[in-house]
Amino acid sequence: MLQGIALLEAVTLLKKNQIVALPTETVYGLAGRAESVEAVEKIYEVKRRPISNPLIVHYATQEMALKDGVLCEQGKKLVKKIWPGPLTVVVDKSPDSRVVSLAHCGLASFAIRVPNHPVMHYILNQVGPLAAPSANPSGGVSPTTAEHVHQAFSGTVPVLDAGPCVIGVESTIIDLRFYPFSILRPGYWTLEKLLKEFPDISFQEAQSSDIITPGTSFQHYSPKKPLFLNVSPPFDLEMGIIGFGPLQGDLPTQPFVQLSVKKNIEEAARNIFSALHYLDRSEKCLSIGIVPIPSYGIGAAINDRLTRAALKDHS
Repeated sequence: MLQGIALLEAVTLLKKNQIVALPTETVYGLAGRAESVEAVEKIYEVKRRPISNPLIVHYATQEMALKDGVLCEQGKKLVKKIWPGPLTVVVDKSPDSRVVSLAHCGLASFAIRVPNHPVMHYILNQVGPLAAPSANPSGGVSPTTAEHVHQAFSGTVPVLDAGPCVIGVESTIIDLRFYPFSILRPGYWTLEKLLKEFPDISFQEAQSSDIITPGTSFQHYSPKKPLFLNVSPPFDLEMGIIGFGPLQGDLPTQPFVQLSVKKNIEEAARNIFSALHYLDRSEKCLSIGIVPIPSYGIGAAINDRLTRAALKDHS
């Protein structure tokens, strides 16, 4: 049974260079002080994360983030309109920044964002910048509830429970070091949405597969059970099914999770990781299958995560 910690307890632990799982609008993060080598080392150790995979640094305000990062004028225009919100940007680090180099693997650049969550905002104001990758063992399914974190780490990581995350997939990541700006990881801020909101700024899909930011390794977000994409009836009887939209015919006899009966793609994003967690724990299925998910809007982010997590595409 999950026993969450209180807000002030979380602040105290973080100030002592301990790590705490905290809520954001996207997923729960495994947080530690970004200006502490001790805290950042604990994040890598507990998460079993390769030290070649940099972390995202979270700030309380735009001003604090812009003080640590070096952004061009177009980049500043972008973040000032979106932050706080589900956008991470890769920028060069200011020489005056106190963020430890271990948090960004010794690179000249680092990934920063200002989250839009009242609990996280309060803690960031009290503690300062926090490095906070998703609060799960490296490569596993991201957590969108405190219970997911509790189960992932068998109760060994303190969790501040603030309910389910409202977006449900990780932030969009954009490289602002070069122009046109490159989208390294899709999220809530899709290419279409960015082009509509910022018609005078040029964006492109990233061409490089180099790991300079979290969540872009080829295999990621994976459940323990085999995951199959684009499945259709008749379903394998040993396969748990994740649906999207009204079912054609009878409800499957095996475990079934509906992402959105009304085909609401943002509702599907909120539910996708919870669905994977649920079926991964179920004793009534040996594998997981998901029906086709459209790629419009945040569906591009859902399919990005599923493609990295999947064993085989059945389309």
